[in-house]
Amino acid sequence: MMIKSSVSKACLVLFVSCLLITPSAALWHTRAKPVVGTTTTCSANSGGTCGVNDGNNSNNETYSKFHYKTNDNDGSRNLHQILLFVSAVLSLGISIGIYMGKSSSSNATSKSKTGRESIISDTLSIFSSGSNKSSKQKKHTPKVQIITKGFDTVLRRMNGADVAFDGIQLQLTQKVKKGSDQPATRMLLDGSFRGRIKSGRMVAIMGPSGAGKSVFLHALAGRIKADSKLALQGDRYLNGQVQPPDAVLPAAFVEQEVNFFPRMTVRETLAFRVALHYGDLLDKDAQQARVSDLLSQLGLDICADTIVGDQKVRGISSGERKRLSIAVEMISSPDLVCCDEPTSNLDSTAAAVVVDKLRQMAVKGKTILCVIHQPSAMIFSQFDDVLLVSQGKQMYFGPVFGIRKYMEDLGYLPEDETGTPEFILDCVSPIPSMWEIPKEAEDRLQVLAKAAMKQAADMDLGVKNGDGMAESSCPSLLGDSTASLDSDCPRTSMWTQFKLLLQRAVAENFRGKDVIMIKTTQQAVVAIIYGAIYSLGHNQASILDRFGLLSLTSIGGANMAIATALRSFPKEKTIAGAEIAIKQYRALPYFAAKAISELPLVFFYNGVMGIILFFATGMNPDRFWTFLGLITLHSLASEASGMAVGAVSPSSEVALAVFPAILILNVIFDGRNISIENTPFLLRWIPKVSLIRWGFEGLVVNEFEGLEFDATDSEGPAAATGKQALAMFGMDDASVEDAVQAEATIMIACWCLAYLGLTLTKQRFVTMQPVRG
Repeated sequence: MMIKSSVSKACLVLFVSCLLITPSAALWHTRAKPVVGTTTTCSANSGGTCGVNDGNNSNNETYSKFHYKTNDNDGSRNLHQILLFVSAVLSLGISIGIYMGKSSSSNATSKSKTGRESIISDTLSIFSSGSNKSSKQKKHTPKVQIITKGFDTVLRRMNGADVAFDGIQLQLTQKVKKGSDQPATRMLLDGSFRGRIKSGRMVAIMGPSGAGKSVFLHALAGRIKADSKLALQGDRYLNGQVQPPDAVLPAAFVEQEVNFFPRMTVRETLAFRVALHYGDLLDKDAQQARVSDLLSQLGLDICADTIVGDQKVRGISSGERKRLSIAVEMISSPDLVCCDEPTSNLDSTAAAVVVDKLRQMAVKGKTILCVIHQPSAMIFSQFDDVLLVSQGKQMYFGPVFGIRKYMEDLGYLPEDETGTPEFILDCVSPIPSMWEIPKEAEDRLQVLAKAAMKQAADMDLGVKNGDGMAESSCPSLLGDSTASLDSDCPRTSMWTQFKLLLQRAVAENFRGKDVIMIKTTQQAVVAIIYGAIYSLGHNQASILDRFGLLSLTSIGGANMAIATALRSFPKEKTIAGAEIAIKQYRALPYFAAKAISELPLVFFYNGVMGIILFFATGMNPDRFWTFLGLITLHSLASEASGMAVGAVSPSSEVALAVFPAILILNVIFDGRNISIENTPFLLRWIPKVSLIRWGFEGLVVNEFEGLEFDATDSEGPAAATGKQALAMFGMDDASVEDAVQAEATIMIACWCLAYLGLTLTKQRFVTMQPVRG
């Protein structure tokens, strides 16, 4: 931590020094003034060509070739470049130091419990409604099972969850090559699954890898992702009632991998979910009580104020992350909990803690289903029932205490000192043991499958008389991820959603101090390098230099903004998409909060680069504020286009793969590399939406506004004014207003496309066709 702190301080000192050195160095740089009496004239009938009138030649000349001669040999220019190069080298070294300091710090610390979570507490307060109490004034709210006297009116509870299933079958249709022996269809689940899970029971779904454990759990919950190649059928019953084919069971469903915003604390993550779920129905004290209750139930009190973290940001441990993923699904306290491998990638102690918390829920009457991979004997003993699966078939479903005798009665005896979990997994493994041949392993599985079918046939499913199906219920009454995902039952107002999402977005952006420092250094280094290379004067050579510098500025700005959005937004979209799918909030307030939260840092980064670049290179002093506004708008439009691509891309890898093509098209059709007249007809729309073209045109027109140049020493045609210089490059009709309007239109259009991409990519699940006679 000391390394990171010292590096950050050094970088801050360097940044301030750069701001002071750059304008000072620019003042040392003397520039040639235009010679009075030298004018440049343009022929009215020559298509915008210009000529120089020095008193001896009054003929108009057409520019077909430019010859520039520089006379800038001032020693101060060398001092100017030396200072800028030194600053660039030091800034680059500091940025490398930040990276190395960050790596060494993350390896040296076991948990990130710094003051990071309080960085922007003051900033967040401006979004809070009403008066916030200080920490000294907050009252301790006792942990209660029912968090408020009105809780039962908010959450209509079922009297437990009695789940039954029968004939669940999942079939995959696949392409088969000619001459192949592979069947055209593959049974992922063969339809032999039948059983009943009574309320308060804790069931372990076990089997070898690839047996179909997770597939069965998703099929039972109604969460098989939609695919035209999949066909699902079967019957499901909840408390004796037949469930509709498209129903998602009212359950807390915990996936294997759950993503969170890494810089939010555990308490803030839960508080955000609770506020969204009950924000308009429960007061602040009741919400805080519910958060405290969840922290206590899942054993998260000790890490409540630690950031969650991810693969790059150090945060809570893997076991604590698993318990947090359960806690966010338990906000509405559903009676059915489904966990897909909650102990995977955990050590024995962390896995035991997770299972113990689930056991406590079962004791309180909740129905727990868990896919468990190779549990220890202690963890296995926590379960009431076990469902064995192998090759998509049900091999056993019944009590844990009777499974060992069940296998022994079928003729399969364990070796001495072999634990029950290891023994039953060996029994259902398709891989032959040391004493078996492949045929014997196949026969063993067939014997177990037939015995399981006979066992399940006599099982009472507890189905009530009548064929009436259960009615779909509002998700706000049955839980976060309950009932039909197509329901639009309101939970919180759009304004409440916007405020909470804006709070989270601002916190996530401003708490990344290392990211902010690195990006700031990056912008400063680029600007300093440009300043060290370009020293703009008033001679004819500076005209081409200005065009080159502003072209690089527009390309570089678009490159950085688009790449940043493509790296971050697809990952954030995964989290937001899942929250939108379970009706936590709508896409519109999320997108509005996301766009607004990006503005402060975009203004800051472009301000850093703009200030250094403007004074270091000696741009038009009368157009400073317009210059800052144009590069900021260009960055916002580029970021919006990156969000649009990221919204329709399944991952950041895919988004980054298409990024080069997008950038190349923008560069090719920027208005300089190919004329609009020679552009292929089908591609003539690209220059109209080219970010680099409009960004470049706006910057160029702004820079040449009111400039005068020395044309006395030119060996060829010359321009004495900025307007004539623009005419030389065919940009005499361009204007700042047109560029601003075009980029604003592109930005709004990209935001709309990103919003549509976010709303159209919602999760859809396979419908389970009934098999009842």
